[in-house]
Amino acid sequence: MNIANYALLVAGWVLMGIAIIWSIASVASPAWQVVDLREYQTIHYHGLWQDCARTSKTGYYAGSDYQQEGALHCTYKFDYSPGQLVNPDRLYVDENSPAGENQYHTWNTYQVVPLVFIMLSVICGIIALIVSCGILRYPICAIIFTIMSFISLVLSFAVVSSFFIVAHRGENRFIKGVVGTYEALLGRAYYFELVSCIFFLLTFLCSLFIAYRFKSNDDASSRRRILGSSQLDTAPNFIKVQPVTLSSERDYSSSNVFHGYESKF
Repeated sequence: MNIANYALLVAGWVLMGIAIIWSIASVASPAWQVVDLREYQTIHYHGLWQDCARTSKTGYYAGSDYQQEGALHCTYKFDYSPGQLVNPDRLYVDENSPAGENQYHTWNTYQVVPLVFIMLSVICGIIALIVSCGILRYPICAIIFTIMSFISLVLSFAVVSSFFIVAHRGENRFIKGVVGTYEALLGRAYYFELVSCIFFLLTFLCSLFIAYRFKSNDDASSRRRILGSSQLDTAPNFIKVQPVTLSSERDYSSSNVFHGYESKF
């Protein structure tokens, strides 16, 4: 195991951790869509599960411009159901009343689906981090880490792309006031998730190298074990070695035989 493998694994952990943190930050922030209602001197933040507003007053006083922003006031989308504030028997509901305002702070499909997808991507990322802790002992975990990273990437990309498209539709992009129409812009929470998607992509690319390096090392170790076990299991091959007599020795022994034979005569 060399230093490069450890460096790749640590880089994968860091990238995945950063991606998860940015995804959590995007869910926690209500600023997925921001609209400045100048006639009401308020800024509205529309999130996935909560909506917030703050006063924003600008003017000219004592020879200089000034801008004052108040505290952030938030409401949860699951606080009220439409039936609790709106009487179904009434034909007209004042839009400036609490009941009329509530219709803009309820669950929408294009907000619920991204919320679920982000939660799933975070869960897959956490599972990937847990599984990756076993890569050093079980290289097969590197493949699981790659798969979970890819799932997180797909879910995050689906959120970024789908929300961008739906948020630019007319009914979701423009908000009518009393005297004007205002545009809801993409807020910082959307860009948080965009950054998270980029880090999920980097994590997936890093996980591919991790899977390749650790799987290659595991295959090499398996081949060495197989070769070692085959050498131990093979019976020793004993070769019978015949004694070799040199030609000079054979000539010398032959001369001695003939010399002994001649001595008898």
